[in-house]
Amino acid sequence: MKVCTDSCIFGAWTANLNLQVNSCLEIGAGTGLLSLMYVQNNNNCIIDALEIEENACVQATENFNNSEWKERLNLICTDAKNYNSNKKYDLIFANPPFFQNDLLSYEKQKNLAKHNEGLRLSDLLNIIQKHLQPTGSFCLMLPPERALYFKNLAKRNSFFLTEKLVIKNKADEKIFREMVLYGQSEVSLIENELTIKEENDEYTNEFKQLLKDYYLQF
Repeated sequence: MKVCTDSCIFGAWTANLNLQVNSCLEIGAGTGLLSLMYVQNNNNCIIDALEIEENACVQATENFNNSEWKERLNLICTDAKNYNSNKKYDLIFANPPFFQNDLLSYEKQKNLAKHNEGLRLSDLLNIIQKHLQPTGSFCLMLPPERALYFKNLAKRNSFFLTEKLVIKNKADEKIFREMVLYGQSEVSLIENELTIKEENDEYTNEFKQLLKDYYLQF
């Protein structure tokens, strides 16, 4: 699995949220990117990261072990639906499957990562409910149509959208991703927009500012 720009944005955005967090759970770690980005900017946090696909587990474990934060990173190779720990987390984050109705890839690993074949949004919400502290929050990255569907699903289960960042590739293009933060109390929604590139294909200043701790060229 390649590292995508939208995943980097999500990782940086999540890592810079103004939250008091000592324990995190990542659902679907992949290469471990999001956990690594979070732990880099949050010195007091210990992260458990779940991953179902064996090859991804090997890669994430290697990445964790080669990082300076390896003592605070724990990769668990398991289906998140079968994770039975009684531990409760301050923050849960995931880049979940979202191509619900698209044609399935011939590669099983990509289907697990990108489609709802392995983990539906309703399953994800059940996992979050099981493992989140009563005062905890969770973050997801979704396409706009799936974000709207999830917002209604979450509200029916007493989770409320508290912060949202919408992403465009360029200013005149459509929103293609939403980064969303949910809590368990209804508050005024904070909304922001991020454009990745200028018309000349240079990165915008706002993108550079968000990613400066992670992109070497900034």
